[in-house]
Amino acid sequence: MGYYTKQIYRQLQKDYPEYGITDEEIETIAHLAPIHDIGKIRVPIEILNKEGKLTEEEWNIIRQHPLVGAEMTKWFPKGSETKQLNQYSYEICRHHHERYDGFGYPDGLKGEEIPLCAQVVGLADAYDALVSVRPYKRKITSKEAVNMILDGACGA
Repeated sequence: MGYYTKQIYRQLQKDYPEYGITDEEIETIAHLAPIHDIGKIRVPIEILNKEGKLTEEEWNIIRQHPLVGAEMTKWFPKGSETKQLNQYSYEICRHHHERYDGFGYPDGLKGEEIPLCAQVVGLADAYDALVSVRPYKRKITSKEAVNMILDGACGA
């Protein structure tokens, strides 16, 4: 996750200097990216590893993990030196499943309402899910994954 996050951020930094993305910001968010799914600790393992289609009830449980993760970030150490880290952590955990078109969850944010760090981590997560073997799907090639993302076929 951190590697993909860093690569996406580096490209944004290069292509969109007006965003003012710093090297420090890239490194920080790349290091925080792996906590994006920390809220899944509250999702039963049977649901996470289910090979078949999830029921509506199971999907409702899955859709709660960003809220759980965001709440967990409130337990992180407080202080002026951790304020930005805590903000990024909260935004990544809560909003990494939001979608630019507004059809994501948990808050239905769209477009620029979604914090950039959450957009990037969400995109990295979608790519990682596509190119990795999961109990419920086969992995696909990097080229196929990029095409699916660009075509909007995976919700990213």
